[in-house]
Amino acid sequence: MGSIFAAIVGIILFVLFSPYFEREAPTTDLKGPIYWNFKTPLKLKISDNRALGKYKVEVEEKGRKTILAEGVAADGQKELNLTLTYPKNAFLPTSSDARITVEATDRSLWRFFSPNRLEAKVQVVCDITPPTASVISSSYGIAKGGSAAVVFEARDENLKSAVIRTAAGRIFKAQPFVKKGFYIALIAWELKDDNFAASVVATDLAGNETVVPIGFFQKRVVYKDTKLLLKDDFLNQKIVELSSSMQATPKTTPLDRFLFVNNTLRAENEKLIAKVTTRIGDNMVDGFFTQPFLPIANASVVGSFGDHRSYYMGNDVISESYHKGVDFASVKEATIYAPNNGVVIFNGANGIYGNMLILYHGLGLFTLYAHCSSFLVKEGDLVNKNQPIAKTGMSGLAFGDHLHYGVLIQGVEVRPLEWLDANWIKLNITKVIDEAKTQIASRK
Repeated sequence: MGSIFAAIVGIILFVLFSPYFEREAPTTDLKGPIYWNFKTPLKLKISDNRALGKYKVEVEEKGRKTILAEGVAADGQKELNLTLTYPKNAFLPTSSDARITVEATDRSLWRFFSPNRLEAKVQVVCDITPPTASVISSSYGIAKGGSAAVVFEARDENLKSAVIRTAAGRIFKAQPFVKKGFYIALIAWELKDDNFAASVVATDLAGNETVVPIGFFQKRVVYKDTKLLLKDDFLNQKIVELSSSMQATPKTTPLDRFLFVNNTLRAENEKLIAKVTTRIGDNMVDGFFTQPFLPIANASVVGSFGDHRSYYMGNDVISESYHKGVDFASVKEATIYAPNNGVVIFNGANGIYGNMLILYHGLGLFTLYAHCSSFLVKEGDLVNKNQPIAKTGMSGLAFGDHLHYGVLIQGVEVRPLEWLDANWIKLNITKVIDEAKTQIASRK
């Protein structure tokens, strides 16, 4: 009797704890409602903690069914990543009753030697109509390395996004403007791109997309090429200081340190800047600044934007870089002023940029202040135009007291001199906004 009892207990324990009798049903990442144009492939995942068995995915509406996928998972397969295409001659669901059904089993014997089962149903909304989009107003032209403004309209009952996309693949987000259905964006022609084109791209939840080109006159700008000879005092002073974070050995040469600073460290520092300056608000706006973004009074320009710098040892080019700001020199530890209202979003050390401060001014526009000796504001502070924010210095890769001043649009460095020019702002920003507001006001 005892042996029978022990056997029964053993069987019970085996059933309860054996992986062959596990109790978890398969799962899917399917969540609804799903908006589908029935042209774009639909991606779906089915998974199980141990092993999948049979599976079937279908669209159904009022008794009509179309199978999208059906089969049996390979032995021991825990996950299926399906890319589903809709058959060309199948019916298109039109009612709110349409559903996508996912059925799957595992290889468990828990349910009286039958597998655990998944059955998930979510609503599928058929949407084959693309959004409408049109350009309302834009800057007449854009310069290489420069900026422009665009106001556009984009509408769809199921609108997902409305952005500006350049030919190089850069996406500039837009902000709601004046009233629902209208958007504004500042955009940039990246310094590294030889040519430029941009379009409004409106996409709905079903994947339908409308692309409307924006007509810009391209202004060619020739930037300076500078040849710099690497000297011992340069390599043995600032470069040694800035290369302290590299994995140096007794065999590390001054040239190795320079390459680390100009290539590796510079890339890390620029990556941080790009990360910090990609934000844009989602609140509705109806205007922007009309006054120049001047950060320092009575200063001379000692370094230009877009300067291509080649570093030589003897006759050989060792490395290169682009100067992505304007350098202003004045008196030692000159006061830097907020060029317009903004918020401090970064305040700290950043490698070759030294003590660096960044302000956000709205519409994806940022200003950057590098090589500072001290800060007069802290991160999170709201600042007003002409408020003292920092002092110039020579922290980072700087050999004299000055301000490296940068302007960025959603992570892209642009020509600061445009934003210092009242006439440029009037023609390329203010005029675009005013014309757009007039057109929008005339519409019902």
